[in-house]
Amino acid sequence: MDVRRSRDIDTPIEELIEKASKGDKDAFGVIFKKYYSRIHRYLTHYLMDHGIAEDAAVEVFIQAYRNLQGYDERGKFTGWLYKIATNCARKAYNSRKKERAMLTSMDRPVDEETGATLHSMIGDDSYRPDGLVEKEDLKEYLYELIRRLDKKYGEALLLCDVQGLSYAEASEVLDISENTLGVRLSRAREALYKLIERARKGSL
Repeated sequence: MDVRRSRDIDTPIEELIEKASKGDKDAFGVIFKKYYSRIHRYLTHYLMDHGIAEDAAVEVFIQAYRNLQGYDERGKFTGWLYKIATNCARKAYNSRKKERAMLTSMDRPVDEETGATLHSMIGDDSYRPDGLVEKEDLKEYLYELIRRLDKKYGEALLLCDVQGLSYAEASEVLDISENTLGVRLSRAREALYKLIERARKGSL
């Protein structure tokens, strides 16, 4: 990574958002690189399908770019992005079939006026970190067990226990109170524990 690219990545997110909201596509390309990995990982755990998760992740950033001017700076950008990601994940989950549920690509126009695409904003493939999808069998099996939970419990676990969001951030993403989130997490962890026990006994 050259010095300029490193400096861009270290630019405060508030400054990048301000520039991107005014049409600076390079600034949005930096935002993409800063957040793509964690958003893609969250969607992969949610959807358990690398291809659909990749399409959904691209859709997240397309929607983010188109709605940047409506972003409320009083909230946290990470939470705002995860909210978009969760909505995209729900859409893909509900319409999931053998073929990809979302027809999205890196070359789909993001800016209707200029025809700019995410690919043109980013300029290269350096945003793709090694090992986006966890390879360890144990982790993959755990994510599969989470997928067996009621969706509202699985979402709470993925956001708080896997992605590390705070109660405040996760409750904002899910549009629920922190008390409700706490209840869901408690029930989710209890249900997951029961699934793990059944798996150990071979009765799953």
